[in-house]
Amino acid sequence: MTAGASYERRTGQGTNADTGSRAELLRLAKPVLRRPRLETRLDLGAPVTVVRGLPGAGKTILIAEWLKQQPSDRTVPVWLRGGDWTENQNSRLNQAAAGFEAAGLSLSVPGFGANEDVEVVLVLDDLDAGGEPSEIGDLLEVVEKNRNLRLIVGARRRHPVEVTATRSVETLAIGPDELALDVSEVVDLAHLMGTELTSDGAETLVQAFGGWTAPIRLVIEAGTEGAGALRAADDYLRSAVVQAFADHQLPETVMRFSLTERISRGIFRELADTADPDRHFGGLDASGLTQRRYEDNGRALSLPTLTFPAAVGAAIQDLYTERHPEEAQKFHRRLARWSLDHDEPGNEVAAIHHAVLAHDWPTAEEVWFHHGTSLMMQPVGTFEDMLDSIPGDVLETYPSVAIYRRALDIANDDSDLDGRMATVRSYFEASSQVMATLEQPLLVELIVVCTGHLIGLRLLGRFDDSDQFAEEQGARIDRQIEAGGGRPDVLRWFYLQWGLTRTLLGDRRGSLLRYRRCWEYRRTSKSDWVSSNTAANLAMTYALSGDTAQADHWLERHREFDTSHLWGDYLVGVGAHIAEGMLALDRLDPTAVRPHLDHLGDGSIPVELWAFVAFLHAQYGLHFGNPAATLASLDAAQQSHDDSLSDKGMAARLLARARADLLIASGDPRRARQILEESSSDQPMLAVPATRIHLLAGDDTTARRVADEALARPGITTRDRLELLLLQAAALPAEEDALAGRMFLSALGVYRATGIIRPFATLGTAVRGGLFALVDDAMAPADRARIAAQPAVYPDEGLSIRLSRQEQAVLASLQHYASRQDIANQMYVSVNTVKTHLNSVYRKLGTSTRDQALSKARQLGLLP
Repeated sequence: MTAGASYERRTGQGTNADTGSRAELLRLAKPVLRRPRLETRLDLGAPVTVVRGLPGAGKTILIAEWLKQQPSDRTVPVWLRGGDWTENQNSRLNQAAAGFEAAGLSLSVPGFGANEDVEVVLVLDDLDAGGEPSEIGDLLEVVEKNRNLRLIVGARRRHPVEVTATRSVETLAIGPDELALDVSEVVDLAHLMGTELTSDGAETLVQAFGGWTAPIRLVIEAGTEGAGALRAADDYLRSAVVQAFADHQLPETVMRFSLTERISRGIFRELADTADPDRHFGGLDASGLTQRRYEDNGRALSLPTLTFPAAVGAAIQDLYTERHPEEAQKFHRRLARWSLDHDEPGNEVAAIHHAVLAHDWPTAEEVWFHHGTSLMMQPVGTFEDMLDSIPGDVLETYPSVAIYRRALDIANDDSDLDGRMATVRSYFEASSQVMATLEQPLLVELIVVCTGHLIGLRLLGRFDDSDQFAEEQGARIDRQIEAGGGRPDVLRWFYLQWGLTRTLLGDRRGSLLRYRRCWEYRRTSKSDWVSSNTAANLAMTYALSGDTAQADHWLERHREFDTSHLWGDYLVGVGAHIAEGMLALDRLDPTAVRPHLDHLGDGSIPVELWAFVAFLHAQYGLHFGNPAATLASLDAAQQSHDDSLSDKGMAARLLARARADLLIASGDPRRARQILEESSSDQPMLAVPATRIHLLAGDDTTARRVADEALARPGITTRDRLELLLLQAAALPAEEDALAGRMFLSALGVYRATGIIRPFATLGTAVRGGLFALVDDAMAPADRARIAAQPAVYPDEGLSIRLSRQEQAVLASLQHYASRQDIANQMYVSVNTVKTHLNSVYRKLGTSTRDQALSKARQLGLLP
């Protein structure tokens, strides 16, 4: 028997069941699909139970299978079909009476039957087909007065019997949503039908048909793949959907709403064009054609929205557009306008979708003006087919949309493994080409194209040119806005990218100003990736400077958004992962740092913040890894990028600082000094390794001078300030313990304000212990313990070498003269003086020969 034939029989359109025949009745339950969650509901024993659902939803099978499980000596089923009632309106009670009398029972009221241990179950199946029986009231009165009589009604829609029953007796309703098959039940059904179906395959069917039994059976029966199965299901849906709309007395205009993905009560009231929209909305809800949804883009809804399952919605759309093509296009236009006028999450996607289907290009342009950035980062497949349908002449009129279409071609094959940089490059290349042809562009077009071009200049390493271009175009954009051009959504995108240019230039203040301006234009949408990206970059900027409170604040703002479904999610969150990694590192918490390093990669991925990623890896390796191996990894990461991206701006500073720290930790301060000398002297962040090298060389005076100059600069970061205060205190001789104590107290003040403890771990154990002994103020015991557990970062032996001015001069002369007499002549001192100083140098270096002393001095940075 085919699924279609069994459907006809179950709904009374085929063979009629013999009212008194239990064997014939139980035959209805084949093939058996046990549904314990629904059978348990029937077991509750309510005097009246109503099972409502679409044709083919499984009402009859459920009731028959439940009856099959009941003990035959205690249950008497009496089954009446709606199809039988149309022949003789007066035969129904007679049929029921005949069934009752066969069980030795009577319809008389009161006193239904002498044997109350036997339960009589009267089933009125397919009640819609038989009209409204006048005897319903009489039957309900019998049910009310006889405990051993149950009434079970099967109906396609809400029936008057349900309303009437609830007034007098306990009534249980099983609705269409409960009848819908879930994934596990679809798997079980397929197995019973001789087909093995995976959970993923079952999930696909549930999503397509909303758990509607009949079309799912058709697909399984015809094989879960192939056009034949889908065509059979589609044919069934078309006929059943039309019948369902007729059964629920819904006007055909309601079918228009299959054109939209979500049907809220608000949109229905405004666009249904019916005298009683609430009644029709309720009818659509009760029809079983739609599913309720209580959440939208992660946001809880106070009232549910209705959605059509994919295949069901497609069948209704096809029916409506075939019958009323012009009306369908008009309704798409109204849906676009409504979605644009109601600024709610996801409406921008619906607005552009409906505008394109309506060929309403002015509305499409307006959607792009207000929601361009939201649309740019939607999942790749969201607009691909839609944009393909836009005529070429329209794309020429709206170049920013054409640029986006070109980027999507690349994004379709691109991967998040490299931050989708191929997509970004296609965007800026197309923007640069269009830039040369723009004469009097619309404001939104100007901003999109300009932003793409300034990104392109950056990717070529032309940071200064990118910033200058942004300055010029920013003034041009401001003039258009002041002249009444409006404030397009993509203006935020422009300021985000301008801020990133300033970040890569190393202009902390300039980047913060532009990021904050972008933040001022933020949206309320949880998927606002521009605001999420802005908050991430702000968090990174503050974390790198040691402003932990601001970094935590912006990380919280970043976490308010969810961009996980967007194609650029990795790019959006890079700054946040860097920030969280730096904050964990400052707490000396390697476990918390590791996940961020794993997420970001080693700095070789071609994202624009690659140098910041590499710097985080280097600082982690400095404290928790092998400095020499980390240095090799840093070199490999840099070699993955063009020199034009690493020899200037913030990248050059970060790499120089990371290398200097790692070389000092590896016992090679001489190479570290060379790197610092080759770098620009006006870089406050390089003052820390420079000060440390002078301390290792025993030149305390120069070390303190370098630190003093750096601390006086406005660009010094909080973290570097803390470390320089510690190095200054460590460089003071014993006779200046009071001054050292005051400096150490200042360092502790920075610690208390920020929670940063990492710089304390860069001091040797003896030096750190001596400084703590100078003050009464101490840090939290847990932080002291964490610092104490950290292995030495830099060589301790270098800190004990303190050469006097004369000893340093003798060591320098030793490079050029082998004879003590020649050194004495060159220095204008006696040979004995040279001998005394030279012996002291050998002792401090732990050497005994000239060659050993020179080699060790160069290793420790005491000689160039």
